[in-house]
Amino acid sequence: MTKKLKLRLQTIVSFIEKEDKVIDIGTDHLKVPIFLIENNLCLKADGSDISKKAIEKLRNNLNENLKEKIELFISDGFKNIDLSKYNTIIISGLGARKILDILNQYPLINQKLILQPTVGINLLKEEIIKLNYKMIDEKKIIEKNKKYITFLFKKI
Repeated sequence: MTKKLKLRLQTIVSFIEKEDKVIDIGTDHLKVPIFLIENNLCLKADGSDISKKAIEKLRNNLNENLKEKIELFISDGFKNIDLSKYNTIIISGLGARKILDILNQYPLINQKLILQPTVGINLLKEEIIKLNYKMIDEKKIIEKNKKYITFLFKKI
């Protein structure tokens, strides 16, 4: 069983529903997808990262059971990912401009967005609305003296 997640990652997980098929863009250490799968919190949880080295390390460190359940992609944003397989997209740990660059790569159809920007919160909110998404919820937390805001958006 995965150890407890940091509060900022717990906040992301709190927006996940049982029927979700999740892709974590820029997954870094794959903590959220591993937690979701090990705790049976959604139907599917995969991860991507731009770094080939990071993805290879993650593949090597996954246990066999998780290797069968979690797909990993080397991808700059959505470029190597079939988004039709997912109804939920997580992007965290990036600034608003980078998140918006990623979101503008692909015509999102019906994906739920869980976004946790590092900077540019107002810009992100304004621009996501222009992509015909509605903000459903936001959660603010403080972890190690740093403020994090996590947003849940759904297509209008």
